[in-house]
Amino acid sequence: MHASFLSYRNFFYLKIALGLTGVAVLAYALHNPTEPPNGGTWLGYTLGTVGAALIGWLAWFGVRKRRYHDTQNRLAAWLSAHVYLGTTLVIITTLHSGFQLGWNVHSIAYVLTLLVVASGFYGLYAYVTYPRLLTANRGGVTRDALIAEVAELDRECLMLSDQVGKDAHQVVLHSIEETVLGGSVWDQLFGDPARRAAAASVSEGLDVVKQRIEARIARGAPEVRQVAEQDATAISFLAGHMLVEGAGPERLEKIRRLFDLISRKRALVERIQRDIQYQSRLAFWLYLHVPLSVGLLAALFAHIFSVFFYW
Repeated sequence: MHASFLSYRNFFYLKIALGLTGVAVLAYALHNPTEPPNGGTWLGYTLGTVGAALIGWLAWFGVRKRRYHDTQNRLAAWLSAHVYLGTTLVIITTLHSGFQLGWNVHSIAYVLTLLVVASGFYGLYAYVTYPRLLTANRGGVTRDALIAEVAELDRECLMLSDQVGKDAHQVVLHSIEETVLGGSVWDQLFGDPARRAAAASVSEGLDVVKQRIEARIARGAPEVRQVAEQDATAISFLAGHMLVEGAGPERLEKIRRLFDLISRKRALVERIQRDIQYQSRLAFWLYLHVPLSVGLLAALFAHIFSVFFYW
């Protein structure tokens, strides 16, 4: 889809945008006003009118794209025009201002224009990137199904920890209670899913500890306290306290199975965290783009009103 709207009709709207930009730049280069270039010259008014019309038309796209009866082809056309003409708007408004900026409502409108276009570029990046990452991360499974699988693993971990001992049950129960999917806004947008999954599953250093325990199983002489001392992690603490009571091969095997379950849960929690992060980043640009667009429309109205009624 993203390739189709960017190259819609053999880059039809890109050609229009380049033509409009070329005409504006040429007119600005040939224009020779008696005063420094600014929005008050005939060219400034012309470019300002074109810019205002583009802003209004581009804002209308936000309403237009929510008409679900429109065909996919029509939406691709609107989106292509939105991207290329929105980029042209930066040139048009810059030339309209004549590079004359100050602390006034006119400059506020110009700055908001730049911010809206910049947020639109982020939206384009998000639209092209994150749906693909979401699909790959989910692997054909819904988020609800992944969460249900985590709940099932929690149940299995509790049942197995009951067979190992009271301390094991308490630690696993604490791990389940501390598992928080999503987290703060910052975590959802910029957090490290792998780190959050490791902390939630009490599985830091899990692979190293598991290998050492397996080695001790093979030798038939597990040095439990050494495991706990050499690996200052939550999982090694769990391993040490589960084994210190004295364990034979059967108990050690249950511990290893418990580690396997925790490891699987960690991987699932990480996938869910990534799913939440990709979804949040995909939605975030609208929470940025839409308020900025509304602010731009308000600033544009104030800009036009002040020009015609106070100048």
